Amino acid sequence: MKKVISLFLAGLIILNLGNQSMIYAADEETNEISINISSRMGIPSTTIASGKTVNFIDDDGQAFYVPSGAKVKFTVNLKSSGSIELGYVRSSGSKLKTYSGTGKTHTATFTIGTTGYYKFYITNKSSGSVTVTGGSLTF
Repeated sequence: MKKVISLFLAGLIILNLGNQSMIYAADEETNEISINISSRMGIPSTTIASGKTVNFIDDDGQAFYVPSGAKVKFTVNLKSSGSIELGYVRSSGSKLKTYSGTGKTHTATFTIGTTGYYKFYITNKSSGSVTVTGGSLTF
């Protein structure tokens, strides 16, 4: 009986490890929300209010460690056409816009110049909310 219970608990732990957890943190002063992503392959669905920014951070709650020369591809899919800005935030806090456009699918491709810790962001430039339905962040 102990062996059956142990196997059952081990199975639950393994299943739980496979679940992606997202943590949302809001900062009212800067109009920014941070979302942890546990896989660089998928951007989670979220709704972004007009003028708000969502930062994507690693699953450990920190910025992503990215080596110099890494080629980054950041793709965002929206439910309906919207105007957004994509880019990254350096560890110093300075932002670099890598894309700005209107449509349902948005892609920024760029190379990181200096090894360091980076957050990647989406800013909603539309007059209304936009809904992110998915996307990817690879490097």
